[in-house]
Amino acid sequence: MADSEKSRLPTFPESPLRKRLALALVAGVGLATAFQTLNWSGMAWIAPAVWLLCGMGRTGRERFLIGLAGGLGFYVPAVHWLRFIPYPVAPYIGWVALSVYLSLYPAAWLWICWRLFPDRSAAGSSKPETGLKQLVTKFFAIPWAARARWLLTCAMAWVAWEMLMARALTGFPFLLLGVSQQQVTPLIQIASIAGVHGVSFLVVWFSCGIAASILLLVHRPAKHWVWAAEIGLPGFAVFISVFFGTDRLAGYAAANDWDTKPGVRIALIQPSIPQTVKWDKEANQKAFQVILDLTEEAMVEKPEIVVWPEAALPKLLRYDQDTHAAVTGLAIRHKVWLFIGADDAEPVEAPDDEREAIFFNSAFAVSPQGQLTAQYNKRRLVMFGEYVPLSEWLPFLRMFSPVGNGFTPGKEPVWFETRAPHNLRVGPLICFEDIFSDLAREHVDENTDFLLNVTNDGWFGAGSQQWQHAANAAFRAVENGVPIVRCANNGISCWADEFGILRETGFADGRSEYAAGYRIVKLPRQRPESWPARTFYNRHGDWFGWGCVLVSLILAGHARLRRTAKD
Repeated sequence: MADSEKSRLPTFPESPLRKRLALALVAGVGLATAFQTLNWSGMAWIAPAVWLLCGMGRTGRERFLIGLAGGLGFYVPAVHWLRFIPYPVAPYIGWVALSVYLSLYPAAWLWICWRLFPDRSAAGSSKPETGLKQLVTKFFAIPWAARARWLLTCAMAWVAWEMLMARALTGFPFLLLGVSQQQVTPLIQIASIAGVHGVSFLVVWFSCGIAASILLLVHRPAKHWVWAAEIGLPGFAVFISVFFGTDRLAGYAAANDWDTKPGVRIALIQPSIPQTVKWDKEANQKAFQVILDLTEEAMVEKPEIVVWPEAALPKLLRYDQDTHAAVTGLAIRHKVWLFIGADDAEPVEAPDDEREAIFFNSAFAVSPQGQLTAQYNKRRLVMFGEYVPLSEWLPFLRMFSPVGNGFTPGKEPVWFETRAPHNLRVGPLICFEDIFSDLAREHVDENTDFLLNVTNDGWFGAGSQQWQHAANAAFRAVENGVPIVRCANNGISCWADEFGILRETGFADGRSEYAAGYRIVKLPRQRPESWPARTFYNRHGDWFGWGCVLVSLILAGHARLRRTAKD
């Protein structure tokens, strides 16, 4: 570097740890705004860059604390809706506990990123006299190819942590970074190949490129276009992905205009029943009448299918005569298919089991002839909401379940199939099952027409949780190449097309989307011949995510061996 250019380099006083913690916290809050309902999706492209820069030059412990601060800034506001659960004190404990737990993932990510940097002296130092200027100089003493590999490694490490988050302790993939881009329709089409983790990867890779570009501008301020060297590869990957998505959108739109083609009319019944009412047997019975009345109103518009939300019935459909008569009578009277959420039970056959029956969170298909043609039992249960861990071995723990002895998970996917004229094949999902990519793809085969999610978001009031949930569901549509229809107790009842666009989220008369009522949606039935029956992701699953896990483990192991050899 020329002496004249060196003289123009700014001097950098070493910022105290508390300033970096504060900046990481603010970046985390900004990341929370990228998710529904604010939808400032651009913030997702900035926060990882800020965290990465804040961790530069710090010890491993300090980097972990910086990542933890960033995670808390993100998750505390992002899952604030947990405090609306109608229990005293416990929801606030759960809110804090979940926020802290989830914050461990960005903390671990920031720690491992700098741990894997090619030059350990540039990544961090225990010497306070090491200034930022010297660290930046060391950073760019590394060859460009090595820096480019490192940026790629950071993005893969992020996906690896997301894969773990989606599975550990039953999994919580509710706020994966890629979900923040749900409204950036061309970009998210890459999920049809790599899943939602592919979108997360692109966002983090580009964000890390931003961090390196900022450092390069600081290192060589006189060269205004020098930043392009660092952001070029991730920028090109984003461009290719958007080009792919735009082409996918254009190809389908040219062949199938869903607005003008015939489709199946589906009535989504949204009773908007407060959760506290469901715990009152008498009030819950009256709430069931609300569902029946709304269904009768919807019949005026001649739907072919009626959908009720999760746990819509006050009593067991197969065992309570009055409930069974009300449901089947409605189907027979209007000659309509009913897809409904309802609890179910089976007698216990094991003689040493203290329970008289095992219970399921189920969904049923009721034919126009009043027959129960199919039953799906929810497979992924909510920990501490629908079951208590270890209760099989420690039966006394069942007393802590809010639903008596708790639910038993279902064993396999089930399809609801209607007869002529539409001959539909529907893959049902219950509650938050539509946030699990790996589970949802098992409910889509080459003959599946659409996914169906019946859910009850009434636990969380009215707000961001419902929109976050709907955004997750939209990704299942992109990943599997089929629409997904959602019927919720209090919102958001809607459907998402194969591109992840949420449609008909509100009422035609302008009422709040959380109000009681019904929506009539028309689902297209004709697909262009060129449209594949199953997407690459649907056929192969999380190949990309598991690949990132494998590469991250290999690189971490290699780095460990290299440092051991040096020592």
